[in-house]
Amino acid sequence: MNPMGGLPIRGANPPPKLLTVRADALKMPDGTPLKNIEKHRDQDVLCGRGGGTNHHVGNAHWRKLVNTNKRLYLSLPKKQKALVAKSIVHAVRAQNPPGRFLARDPSNSLWCDIGDQKATEKTSQALREGAPDIRTEMAKEGQMDKGHIRGGQLLQN
Repeated sequence: MNPMGGLPIRGANPPPKLLTVRADALKMPDGTPLKNIEKHRDQDVLCGRGGGTNHHVGNAHWRKLVNTNKRLYLSLPKKQKALVAKSIVHAVRAQNPPGRFLARDPSNSLWCDIGDQKATEKTSQALREGAPDIRTEMAKEGQMDKGHIRGGQLLQN
């Protein structure tokens, strides 16, 4: 691990293999269903608009992870930004029981997992929200060094 940034260093031991969830998968390796879900759990992140998703426990936890890591995300080059978003998706999926990123299936009103690619895109978008204001704050605080934060690292909470 990189002592300054918490991201892997080239030539270091590879990180453990992350669980990946494809959008067409039916179950997670532990048997957690990913399609035709009648009842979501507190660990799940609900995709969609409105109060139901905004106030859901899993969404609040996901937003906390996103907000905790916004400054780091904004300080990094593009390839490393993707790692931050993927790490947040992994943190949701690594809960016990595992968290899922769920959207309603319009054909039957049941929930289905959107897969890692869309979950990462959703997380990246959330990490970019408010970026200009955050960059201005960081510059005023002297945390910016030629467009990058000094000494940032991925934070879990």
